[in-house]
Amino acid sequence: MVEMPRARRSRGLEELAGEVYDVMKRAGFSADIISYPSGRRTIDVVSGSGSRRVLIRVVEDSSHISRVDAEELRKAAEAYDASPLIVARTINGYEAEDDVVYERQGIHVVGSNVLRQAFVEHENPLIYNIRGHYCVKINPEKLRMRRLSMKMSLGDAARLLGVTRRTVYLYEHGMGHVSIETAERMIEVFGEDIIEPIELDEPLHGEDNTVYYLRRTPVDAVARIRDTVLSIVVGSGGRRRVRAKIEESEKIASIMGSRRIIIDSLAEIQRIIKRYMSRK
Repeated sequence: MVEMPRARRSRGLEELAGEVYDVMKRAGFSADIISYPSGRRTIDVVSGSGSRRVLIRVVEDSSHISRVDAEELRKAAEAYDASPLIVARTINGYEAEDDVVYERQGIHVVGSNVLRQAFVEHENPLIYNIRGHYCVKINPEKLRMRRLSMKMSLGDAARLLGVTRRTVYLYEHGMGHVSIETAERMIEVFGEDIIEPIELDEPLHGEDNTVYYLRRTPVDAVARIRDTVLSIVVGSGGRRRVRAKIEESEKIASIMGSRRIIIDSLAEIQRIIKRYMSRK
């Protein structure tokens, strides 16, 4: 496999980040492209609209997201009560399919077309791909209530759907993956509205009185103190680097609705927390 020249790869990512930015702006979000640090970073596009916040990582291929990358993106999303999302041109070397949501390290991965359909056209995808299998999301409570209203036992439903009693039990408890074939049989038996669209905007929620230390972002830590969220930036280092870091951190702090604080070292965080905790 021939390695793509770094400059060409960077241009491709810049173009994709621009596409994502345009989609989120068209969807009515405040959005900005994050360019710090210059190399590998956790957040490429930050976007928000009211209480809806989405932190987006942009990659050429989904395989470029490591476990650490995913953990950092989830941590940042949790700190800001935001949704983590990955946008990729290709999935393990193949072009991202329209109307399909993929997963990488527990985070939704989509192509730019699916992003546009979900956020601009308000048409959420119905199919997701998990380890190469195409599946759909169902409403487990609705499935259970429909089965009971039709006076069906688990065994009756299992025979109609061509699965086991245990599988039906798992479906009704929000576990297991429903294949497209099984979903088609479900629709015939229980109705089309048993299927649920996949929400790309699913925020993670952080804990209060907690400090989240971030890597590969212009914000070094996020402190959640009572009703206040602080974006904390260490402003030491070379002048040009610090200026870029401060400018980029303001984009995140502003769109995430947090207050930015610049400090000389992370050792000052505990002092800041005590100061805010003492306020009534």
